[in-house]
Amino acid sequence: MSLIKTRTTLKDFNNHFENDFINYKKKYIDCSKKQFINELENHYKHCLKNVRIINIPELGLYEVDNEANHYGVYIIPEIQDLYKNEDGTNELKRKNLEITFENILDQLKIKKSRISSDNNTSQIPVSKLKWQGTQTQFIELTKALIENGSIKGLQKDVIASLSQFLNIKIKNPDKTIQDIKNRNVGSETLFLNDLKTSLYNFISLEKEKNRR
Repeated sequence: MSLIKTRTTLKDFNNHFENDFINYKKKYIDCSKKQFINELENHYKHCLKNVRIINIPELGLYEVDNEANHYGVYIIPEIQDLYKNEDGTNELKRKNLEITFENILDQLKIKKSRISSDNNTSQIPVSKLKWQGTQTQFIELTKALIENGSIKGLQKDVIASLSQFLNIKIKNPDKTIQDIKNRNVGSETLFLNDLKTSLYNFISLEKEKNRR
């Protein structure tokens, strides 16, 4: 008997996914979540094939799209009632199940993609870079990059990612941004002005060296 239970609504599938995985691991202890998802994908692909079959009493079972003949195809128990109508297939129910199984397969692709993404993230080495300026300077630079469009993403995510990469703890970014907004006229971009001066001095020195 299969340990995979066919879920016939997307809500039911999402609500039971984690418990279904736990129950599956009781028998297959070494099974990873990615392997479980692969099993589910195979199962729901078969479910999708099931509901794309019409029951014509005098002809038996065959594919709606006529891609291939599937006489004697195994019908999953949860779908069997679909083929017990005297007047043929319940088309509305069949179509609803078809949409559900397509959505479930889409969900499984997303879940698999997230697992791959998490694995890749965990392999990223910890940055050895360390920010030497102040928190205010960091926020001033980061905010400028966001407003300039040089970095895309939610402000809180950008600040969190950059601060982690540069090994600086930002205690209250919203307050720091507000303090920058409240600066006096002429002092709005103190750190950015310093950066501009530093780069200008570097360029000037290099030009002077080249003239010698």
